[in-house]
Amino acid sequence: MFKEYHDILENLRTTFMEKWKTKVDENAKLEDFERFRTLGTGAFGRVILVKYKPTSSYYAMKILDKAKLVKMKQVDHTRNEKRILQCISFPFMVFMEFFFKARIKNRSNDTTDTLNLYLSIHRVY
Repeated sequence: MFKEYHDILENLRTTFMEKWKTKVDENAKLEDFERFRTLGTGAFGRVILVKYKPTSSYYAMKILDKAKLVKMKQVDHTRNEKRILQCISFPFMVFMEFFFKARIKNRSNDTTDTLNLYLSIHRVY
């Protein structure tokens, strides 16, 4: 039985490492999602409930303010988080299905654009 578990874990590790080495391009855009409500907030942004319009699937979208990430020197941590979320594929763990960057108008100043990073994480029931 130990051999079976070892083989399963080794297969998952190999798959993870293959994904880790592969660069993934942006695969969605802000207009692909219908936004509902804020699920939580944090130091670098917020998480909102969204529906992916083409499939009507629900996701938690993490919206990160890149200026805050740079100011607080959290760019490397955020890159690692993104890479890990795009690589994992394991039962009972969240994974990232979509990510993209977009410029949006800053609400406090209509003339200034803010660059945000969007990570869409599959909704857990």
